[in-house]
Amino acid sequence: MANPTEVGVDDGHPVIVATSTTKASLTLNKQKQYSIRHLGVNVSNVADTNTVCYTTDDAGATPTLAAGADKGALTSTTGEAIVGPGLTKLTVISLADIPALIVTPISLQRGLF
Repeated sequence: MANPTEVGVDDGHPVIVATSTTKASLTLNKQKQYSIRHLGVNVSNVADTNTVCYTTDDAGATPTLAAGADKGALTSTTGEAIVGPGLTKLTVISLADIPALIVTPISLQRGLF
């Protein structure tokens, strides 16, 4: 199955992204925040702790571990990153293998339960 191309644009559903050593980009809803979490496995549910780099710049530059703004890295032990609002693109790349990420839109409108 191919990776999704957007998340949270028309709905609030999370997506699983199979990262690879080739960058992949997701279109985001700029009015939402997003949780990005390394799952610690690949899409075959085999342990995979390789680092995934990401960038949130609109140009979709290739993410790296080099210092810079609008970027970060996740491993299976670093937990999650929260990005947005105000972002329209998330670009991810794995430094090795194919670890999976889950990208979840977070509504900024909190209702009463």
